[in-house]
Amino acid sequence: MKLPLIPLDKANHFIYGFMIFFISNLFMNPYISLIIVFTFALGKEIYDERLDWKDIFFTMIPGIILTFKYIINEQKLENNISGLILDYY
Repeated sequence: MKLPLIPLDKANHFIYGFMIFFISNLFMNPYISLIIVFTFALGKEIYDERLDWKDIFFTMIPGIILTFKYIINEQKLENNISGLILDYY
């Protein structure tokens, strides 16, 4: 079975989106980092003078996935902390 190939341009957008999100997330929260990735993606498309929404989408995918991961982990942490407090009393 042959796996589908991602075009090189889209793979590059994915990798650069991940790197921008990762670096900005070191200094800011994931929501701001996601806005930064979107700004870079949109700026790149404006610079290219052709607005390709697929490029923006592929740039945003890593940030969206990691932001969802952050939200899920944050909810698990809140549930664990509230469980610990309730178990104490």
